[in-house]
Amino acid sequence: MTLIERIREKLKCSEDIEKAVDSAVVSCIEDGILKEFLIAHRAEVIDMCLTEYDEKTFVNGIKEEGREEGLKEGRKEGRKEGCK
Repeated sequence: MTLIERIREKLKCSEDIEKAVDSAVVSCIEDGILKEFLIAHRAEVIDMCLTEYDEKTFVNGIKEEGREEGLKEGRKEGRKEGCK
């Protein structure tokens, strides 16, 4: 949880997710949070965090496209019914 909180904090200052994740991992290691685990599995943890972030971004993008498409279809149907 601490690692995720630190990633979110780092993202407030940077739009580069890779730098934010790496910086958060380094910060946790320096503070002794999951130190041994993060040292041993640093690359895997960073990759997992980046994959999760990309997946959420993708899903949110798909949802937004769906909303926009639904609004367009709704307006089109509304215009058709208004012309009757």
